[in-house]
Amino acid sequence: MTIVRAGVPHVVFETLDSTNEEARRRAEKGDLSPTWLMARTQTAGRGRRGRRWESPAGALFATYLGNTSLAPQRLALLSFAAAVAVAETLEAIGCADARLKWPNDVLLPAGKIAGILLESSPVRPGEAWFALGIGVNLQAAPQGLNQPSAAAAAAVSPEAFLGLLGPRVAVWSAFLEEGTFAPLREAWLARAYGLGQRVTTQQAGKDLTGTFADLDPDGALLLDTGEQTMRITAGEVHFPAQP
Repeated sequence: MTIVRAGVPHVVFETLDSTNEEARRRAEKGDLSPTWLMARTQTAGRGRRGRRWESPAGALFATYLGNTSLAPQRLALLSFAAAVAVAETLEAIGCADARLKWPNDVLLPAGKIAGILLESSPVRPGEAWFALGIGVNLQAAPQGLNQPSAAAAAAVSPEAFLGLLGPRVAVWSAFLEEGTFAPLREAWLARAYGLGQRVTTQQAGKDLTGTFADLDPDGALLLDTGEQTMRITAGEVHFPAQP
């Protein structure tokens, strides 16, 4: 089964608490029909680690609901496919210089423009439903955040952007179904923010500083501390020059 299908229905809501929550509700009722769920307004959008996702007017709030037999570690790589697809779609509407910040943010020179939230839960042994949530600031950037934000400022509606984005997510996710991460990894690294720079991350309550050296075949960030190369699989990564 193709993990993300092209040409699936798009269901558009005027208002939702969260498109990922709508996907969860459907999945828990047994409705696993592959669908893009989009809201024009979100009242309780979420980012990673339960953080509130600010939802400015005119932005894209969309979630792909699907089911898969991929192992959880493999499914986690879907966020890289979504990030590359978002960057390509931004470039298609005239936003050059999109960069990908590990593990799942998309940046423009002025700040963060998009985030990705992947959630999943088992349905039965060997099968899980997943919700691939994507938020993109299109017409305006939220203000008052703890980091700079950016918007595409392009004359494109959320529906039109999703129409361009969906097929690109399908193309890049197909590599995961085929059992190879290499082409996707190469495309992600070509846009990687901070590759070769000094970064800091907190692991087990301690700050670690080193060079962002590479992305390994499992999607982990490889941190060269000068004494060893460490695999970073989770946590915040801070770049000194981060916009």
